[in-house]
Amino acid sequence: MFIQIDRDILEGVYQDHPKTTLYFSRNAVVRQIFWKRLKTLYRLMEHADHPKDHILDFGGGNGVFLPSLAQLFKHVTCIDLDTQRAAKIAAVFDLKNVKLQSANLNNDSLLEKPVDAIVAADVLEHFKDLSGPVRSVTRFLKDDGFLYTSLPTENRLYVLLRKIFNLKKPEDHYHSGYEVENFLSANGFRRLKRRHIPFPLFSLFLVSQWKKIQSGPKMGPSDPQIQSSKKF
Repeated sequence: MFIQIDRDILEGVYQDHPKTTLYFSRNAVVRQIFWKRLKTLYRLMEHADHPKDHILDFGGGNGVFLPSLAQLFKHVTCIDLDTQRAAKIAAVFDLKNVKLQSANLNNDSLLEKPVDAIVAADVLEHFKDLSGPVRSVTRFLKDDGFLYTSLPTENRLYVLLRKIFNLKKPEDHYHSGYEVENFLSANGFRRLKRRHIPFPLFSLFLVSQWKKIQSGPKMGPSDPQIQSSKKF
């Protein structure tokens, strides 16, 4: 069962972390769109034909997805540079099957063995050089494992809505969702499903399910697919 965390809980946990306020925004439209990304990821996982033993939440330090993942998977590992807020969420929901690791995502020795699935919810676009995190994802994932991603489209509609809702683009959004997906497709992953959030003609986020098909990235940081990120 998907768990949408109550606004009162989020306001207490994230009062000093403005980036996460979108999940309890007073603007209902903004709030619903951000939660819909996670709900869609959850549905893709729920109906996927793969073991639900161990999932890695890659860069999920805000913790908002952990209660849902802990319902669906036997073991959940969350790796991020900062897991303080994730720890608060884990404590509130008594998530005994969740393990938190504060570490650099490029540290390939963090897991004892590969996992069944990895979720990277609005994470990969923050890496200027995609080859490092994608190589880590590949090594962390079983040979028949699944990757789930949520990525901002950074299209003109996305830019317009930022202006309407007075939201500033993060300085470390180096790539659009389409560019990240192109990189994944060229480097060992096959996309099985894609959902447009909130819907196709009004696409702000790409939510996709991927299957691992080879061992790792072929592309270097100088490749034009990485360097061509649009700056809006």
